[in-house]
Amino acid sequence: MKKILSVVLACALLVGCLFTLASCGKTLKGTYSAELDVALASVKVSYTFKGSNVTLTVTGSTILTGSSTQEYDGKYEITEAEDGTMSITFEFE
Repeated sequence: MKKILSVVLACALLVGCLFTLASCGKTLKGTYSAELDVALASVKVSYTFKGSNVTLTVTGSTILTGSSTQEYDGKYEITEAEDGTMSITFEFE
């Protein structure tokens, strides 16, 4: 279970980095996803943006536990620091 959690977190960080590169404006539109296969487990993380809302979908599967999907709804905000770097803040319930 710890291995799956670490894979999910790695995918989330990867997708987060992609958002930083893709965010030229203050809003995002569409679906961004990343997939990671490690030994006996695979994880797919997708962020779907619509307005200021975001839906995070995490699908993981292992040989031992099968497949499961979890979905989280929330909001996001893109902010720009004084040095020009941009960051995305997520708020999920």
